[in-house]
Amino acid sequence: MGSKYVAALIVSMSLLLSLQPRWSMGEQEGISPKIGPLLKEALLDATTGSADEPSADDSAAGASLVKAIVVMDRDHLQPLPDTIVSELRQRVEGLGGHVGGHAFNNVEVWMPLSAVEELAPWSEVALIRQPLKPQSNYAMSEGVNIVGATTFHGHGLRGSGVKIGVVDGGFRGYASLLGTDLPASVTRKVFGSESDFISEDHGTAMAEVVYDVAPEAEMFLVNYTSPAVDFVNAVSWLESQDVDVINCSQAMAFQYRMIYGCLHPSSSTGPDRDRFVSTLRNINSVVQQWQSVANHAVAQGIAWAQAAGNSGDKVWRGPFRDTDNNGLLEFSCYDPANEYNRIHIPPVSQSELNALCETYVVVKWGSGDTYSTNDDYDLYVVDDNDSVVASSTIEQGPSFPHGMEICKFGPRVGEKYFVVVERYSGSSVQEITLELYDDCYQYLDCNTPEKTVLSAPPADNPNVITVGAVSWSSPSTIERMSSRGPNAHGIVKPDLVAPTNVTTSNPSFHCGATSCAAPHVAGACALLKEAHPSWSPGQIKSSLESNAVDLGPAGKDNTYGSGRVSLAGIALPGVTTPTVSTKAASSVTETSATLNGTVNPNGESTTYYFEYGTTASYGASTSEMTAGSGNNAVSVSADVSGLTEDTTYHFRLVAMNDNGTTYGKDVTFGGAAGAGGGGGGGGGCFIGTVAESL
Repeated sequence: MGSKYVAALIVSMSLLLSLQPRWSMGEQEGISPKIGPLLKEALLDATTGSADEPSADDSAAGASLVKAIVVMDRDHLQPLPDTIVSELRQRVEGLGGHVGGHAFNNVEVWMPLSAVEELAPWSEVALIRQPLKPQSNYAMSEGVNIVGATTFHGHGLRGSGVKIGVVDGGFRGYASLLGTDLPASVTRKVFGSESDFISEDHGTAMAEVVYDVAPEAEMFLVNYTSPAVDFVNAVSWLESQDVDVINCSQAMAFQYRMIYGCLHPSSSTGPDRDRFVSTLRNINSVVQQWQSVANHAVAQGIAWAQAAGNSGDKVWRGPFRDTDNNGLLEFSCYDPANEYNRIHIPPVSQSELNALCETYVVVKWGSGDTYSTNDDYDLYVVDDNDSVVASSTIEQGPSFPHGMEICKFGPRVGEKYFVVVERYSGSSVQEITLELYDDCYQYLDCNTPEKTVLSAPPADNPNVITVGAVSWSSPSTIERMSSRGPNAHGIVKPDLVAPTNVTTSNPSFHCGATSCAAPHVAGACALLKEAHPSWSPGQIKSSLESNAVDLGPAGKDNTYGSGRVSLAGIALPGVTTPTVSTKAASSVTETSATLNGTVNPNGESTTYYFEYGTTASYGASTSEMTAGSGNNAVSVSADVSGLTEDTTYHFRLVAMNDNGTTYGKDVTFGGAAGAGGGGGGGGGCFIGTVAESL
């Protein structure tokens, strides 16, 4: 340990009491290593009387039951034999509990806490743990117009005959929205209790966005409480209902609270190696199960819209670099020798920080699924005075050969916090991964967005439609937190981006990040499925990607994918409407420009105009002009003036005939885009009449 932080650790006794000591492997508490870290802590609390959980004497007297997941020692990608489930049920019921659902090798049980250890000796049991926690990748939505859904609506294509499933953590308040912001009726499936189904607002907002884009689709809402069991069964239920599209704004997140319990048990015995390894491997197994479930759904003909995740600004990844040989990692983002990576805290009240922003900081290195290594690194969080706020200084070596440190702290309003990583021993060059975990919008000042899609499986799955986020008010700029690719096999992710930060019926719920981007694409999938009932998920995905508004570098890239989803360029069968292409603006000055495009009337009397404004919602338009009734493309233009200096403007060409209206793709000019504009031009697609406001 470098002398700088040795000194910091000695400064005050109060600080020493708040820090984790440098642990080597110590004696464990005699609790079976098959018991997961959080259940183990609950058992210890019950033994010492520091918790309200039932003691061993309570189990026969109707004690309260705890929910747990029993992981059987069987293939994690195969269903359990009925005989195993039956024997487990007999054993659990004999201990005063009962068995719930099961999926793959995971079984839900409810039983007295004091009876958990009695189940562990059975040789068929690999692990007993608390349920894993999913990650929600956080509504008329302003994105409806941006994704071009109005073009389909106007021609009567609103999702009729298509079934959409929304799988989420909860749907609070959904019943009061039926017939207004949701369909008049929905089909639901409850996993757990009714209170579980209405436990949170997140799923309701996702369903609202889907409804805005595809208002006549049949909607199926299903919640889950256990990622290892309920989620698998929820998707299976959606398959049984013959849904065509699934929206998943959830992810199988790294279980940092469980890992913290393994590495820093409250009994102060040092890291619990056996529990750490079994927990890591079980988390990896559940991730593979989610991937398998998504693959199976797509193979059954279901288009799967998946949020990309919100780790784009929460991860730093790179080799350990220490040019000044002081033992501290140089993050090298702004200053090449920068050894302090600032954690940015959201500008909220202290009560909100206390409720939402308990912060976990994780450093990983090593090889394989258990991060095998003997190299020893230490983790510190320091404040603006260079005082240590939190630390993790486990001694890696023969007794604990796993490259991971984790610490936690509660941020305070007005304080600044920085991450410092120190090499304690070891000579090999390691790739270091630093990650933030919290329930609010904190981020690392120095971050590496590449490969962050790996933090939100199944967003890295090549078969799903992975959706990144752009704000509806700035739809050509990636949101900072939006996770990027590639995946572990070099496949470009995301596939598309879509609008976020949109409005829902709940003013207290912020519908942002990639969560609210994904349901725009789910709704777009439904509209395409109505227009082309025989299309497979692959054909739907291909059509959306080939007609997206290309952003960033030309072609598909790991920030924007194929671009912002746009239905405007997708032709529908049997309809002759104008063919439209928005071209780059010309004669651009500080306050004026000429808007350009081409229109082919396709033999019908056609008129046109340009929409323009400072966002892709436009707000202003030029006068309507005639394009004739020929069968060839004609160049059209309109002059606009009175523009604001140093401002980016969006515009598109709109053309109409008796068969419908065609909207060209969005193009920008001015401001950062310059005179050449930005965003591709290209063809548009018809609508019949102006769609109603939703």
